[in-house]
Amino acid sequence: MDILDKEDYKKLLEFSKGLNPIDINFQENTLKLILQYFDFSGAAFPIIDDNGYYHRLAYANFNQLSMVIYNNYCYEQDFFAPANYNKNLEKTVLMVDDFMTFDEYESSALYNDVLSRNNFYYEALVLLRGEHNEYIGAVAVYHKRDSFGFTEKERLILKEIGIIIEKQFQFYLHLHEKNLNSTTIHNLLFRLPIGMILCNSNFQILQINQEAMRILELFTGKNSINSIEKLIKDQILPIHIQCGMTQYHLQGKMDLEISIEHLITKDSEKNQYLTNYAIFFQYIREKKDIKWINLMESKGITKRECQIADFLRMGYTNAKIAENLGISENTVKRHKEKIYKKLEINRVNQLNLLYEQI
Repeated sequence: MDILDKEDYKKLLEFSKGLNPIDINFQENTLKLILQYFDFSGAAFPIIDDNGYYHRLAYANFNQLSMVIYNNYCYEQDFFAPANYNKNLEKTVLMVDDFMTFDEYESSALYNDVLSRNNFYYEALVLLRGEHNEYIGAVAVYHKRDSFGFTEKERLILKEIGIIIEKQFQFYLHLHEKNLNSTTIHNLLFRLPIGMILCNSNFQILQINQEAMRILELFTGKNSINSIEKLIKDQILPIHIQCGMTQYHLQGKMDLEISIEHLITKDSEKNQYLTNYAIFFQYIREKKDIKWINLMESKGITKRECQIADFLRMGYTNAKIAENLGISENTVKRHKEKIYKKLEINRVNQLNLLYEQI
């Protein structure tokens, strides 16, 4: 019996690392990676339209004429398309003989006008499903006639490939089907390796990049989604919502700089605009801290006043600062007045601006 070995899982891991759903060319690049790591002759990556047919196909190793023929008329004759079968298939990976005999296949327009032009014969397809188990797309791979079809090991690999792609493809569709500004997408991409969490309007997590996971594990000592959601709910959101601050820092095992950006998307189906949020995480650099402390000392600010200034920048209220430092609110107010006077400012936004200028 064919089973996956260490080398197979290594390829799957490398394939997974190469996927990037923020990339507008996600479909094309996914196919390139499939053929880079796995021994298939060609591949295709279609999206399923509202009528259950494939459209917006990306191809690898197809000639131009066959692509034109498929797009012009063969898409309605694609026997793999959900619109053309009424079976409740439990299989993850589908083959031609799940639908027809090879005699029927060889007489089909899809084979004669499209696949045979590329010297493809055997086709295997992995259907991709959405959040509500609906069909959203598929990944097809091909072998030439002399390959004797797909082995059991290849079917297992394709099943794993489908699992890897499915969640990332959902995220890709969420970004690009909702008309998220492409400039914003590229800005997000180029801010990596800064840690980033993408949330919906209710601050439910849609995507977390690896750098965010690494930073937050150091900050909280945990690396689960639950611990990150708790951090967002208990520490990040209260400052953002109560104080309207979009840039501040948290203190824990290390100081963490937080930046929150609003992303406006349009839901074309409901014709309404939605708000998503990108939360960025970054270490506060050591040199920056030294320069900040030097500035504070040069202005005659004491160690206690420096502590209070940091809390103020983080968006803490006088009462919360008093609670954290074990002093009265009146004492906090007096220190605050002295800080503002020494720095020649009169509100917390100016304090943040000074810090950012460092």
